Amino acid sequence: SIARRPGRPELSWGPMWLPFQDLGVDWNAMGFTVFDDELPGLPARLRAALDDPTSLQARFARTTQAAELFTPAGLTEYVLYVMTFYASTAPGRFEEVLSNACVSGLLGREAVIGK
Repeated sequence: SIARRPGRPELSWGPMWLPFQDLGVDWNAMGFTVFDDELPGLPARLRAALDDPTSLQARFARTTQAAELFTPAGLTEYVLYVMTFYASTAPGRFEEVLSNACVSGLLGREAVIGK
């Protein structure tokens, strides 16, 4: 996963968000989350991970534990979970809260990056 660092003007919505983090999924424990300015060092990090069979086996085990989340049924359940959470935070204002909470709602209110 590649993201731009928070605070950079070309990406104004703040810290990186990845799905399932709120369920305890640690993306860095399964793979690598890097910012765009860290890309030059990624090959060395990947080589080091591939050269460490114990670490690699642990990453595969964590990925296996989370695999069900990445199925159509798992994704549907997660979307319903997130929508229920946002609906419960502001009864009667679900659409407003949801549009402010998700990236697509945020992008709809901001100028397109790079324009």
